Amino acid sequence: LAVEMVEAFSLSFSEIKINAVIADALYSTAEFMDKVSIATGGAQVVSQLRSNQIISSRGKKVRLTHYFARQAGVDTELIIRGQKTQSITMLAARVYVKAHGKKRFVVALKYEGEKNYRYLVASDMSWRHSDIARVYTLRWLVEVFIEDWKQHAGWNQLAKQQGEEGSTRGVIMSLLYDHMLLLHPEQSVRLENKQPGLPVGCLTERIKTEALIKTVEAVVTADEPKQQLEAFTAAIMSVLPDRQSKKHLSGLDLGKQEPTDSLKYKVAA
Repeated sequence: LAVEMVEAFSLSFSEIKINAVIADALYSTAEFMDKVSIATGGAQVVSQLRSNQIISSRGKKVRLTHYFARQAGVDTELIIRGQKTQSITMLAARVYVKAHGKKRFVVALKYEGEKNYRYLVASDMSWRHSDIARVYTLRWLVEVFIEDWKQHAGWNQLAKQQGEEGSTRGVIMSLLYDHMLLLHPEQSVRLENKQPGLPVGCLTERIKTEALIKTVEAVVTADEPKQQLEAFTAAIMSVLPDRQSKKHLSGLDLGKQEPTDSLKYKVAA
């Protein structure tokens, strides 16, 4: 499914140049990496290998952990998502990966305070190992996308229709919603000037604030401001939720909570 989606995207948006495709450890198979690289016109494909993967070095087959344990790693700084830097220990080698049936560029790295390495694997061996590590940090951006979906785009608990059909419609609606936000004047100006765009949550808050300001302005400038204010207040009050508090037990059946006369004699007996 992932390969088919990448192929469809590359075919539909051929004008977009893809530099790299980033995937987690589930997609570190030879089939995925090779097919995606071909589909994207030779883009770098970076994923992760398991620590027990077998590699060949100088005719000997060893596990990744044993191979990279032979020498001490190099302490360096890694730029995370083009912003902050973080101290890491890193090693790299172009080795034959048995499961892939070919040579791959493998980068072993661990962040400050970690004991074990994680192993990145790259399809294009002409990249520097530091560039492979830097581009892999961009995979985290998918989590930001999912967070926006859940908190601001009607996904997850806000979804009103369940099942496959509901999921499909939810995706379409959320993408239309994101597209609409691209047309917001402040967002458009930022993008046209190649500046970082505002996040979905920030834009949503601005739109709500703009709507409130326009409503107040309409009330203040109306011919009958008091009447308009009363109508606005009534409209607001009519849509406020009316939820019962679970702390207040008034009116609930909580049981008798006192002795039963017929059982007093049994206790006495």
